[in-house]
Amino acid sequence: MIQTTGSALITGAGSGIGRATALELARVGMFVVATGRRAEPLEAVATEIRGLGGTAAAYQLDVRDSQAVLHVVREVTKATGPIDVLVANAGIHDASNVLDGDPDWWRQVVETNVLGVMYACHAVLPGMYERKTGHIVILSSTAGRVTNAGEPVYLATKHAIAGFGDALRQAIAPRGIRVTLVEPGVVNTAMAMNPFAAELTKAFSPLAPEDVARVIRFAIEQPPNCSVNEVVVRPTGQVL
Repeated sequence: MIQTTGSALITGAGSGIGRATALELARVGMFVVATGRRAEPLEAVATEIRGLGGTAAAYQLDVRDSQAVLHVVREVTKATGPIDVLVANAGIHDASNVLDGDPDWWRQVVETNVLGVMYACHAVLPGMYERKTGHIVILSSTAGRVTNAGEPVYLATKHAIAGFGDALRQAIAPRGIRVTLVEPGVVNTAMAMNPFAAELTKAFSPLAPEDVARVIRFAIEQPPNCSVNEVVVRPTGQVL
């Protein structure tokens, strides 16, 4: 089961799934390291956790900056000890089409959703290798398993990290490090406030961020010999 002395670094922890996961893991005794680009929401999450009797720290971080990611991981390790769990959650959305979308924005989407995940994994793995234990949770999407015409760039990034996550699992499982790919359907977050998701959710109610957080907790809570490699969780009624 989960070790209450463990620590979890969560990217994109200021809102949505990241915030819900921070609170969920804090409730079961984990020390939460909340990271994200905006300082104020991170501090609010850390304050809320402390108010519930948990422990937390907040670090402003843009996952597109590989050196900044390394710096935060080193600072956390120096200040509070090794990182046991990484929840690579930070992501941004795009619902433009290829004809008239903004290539500069596409670059930011790719750098955040793909390179940001890779940079975070790269930063925490040395410590996990040294201890021969650890757990990496990568937030993908059902958009990483099925295709549609409504969000081609976002979809491409989620397909990329689905492949990356499984390749990473194969590489590090023999060292005792677990990888879980979590692929939610539409979740009621700011990211889902776009015309494509709005059209989808006319037929069903989206997941709550807390629904996904419970899935992440479930994967982490398994005993060391049990690795939940992939979880697809859709709202009942979502077909894509």
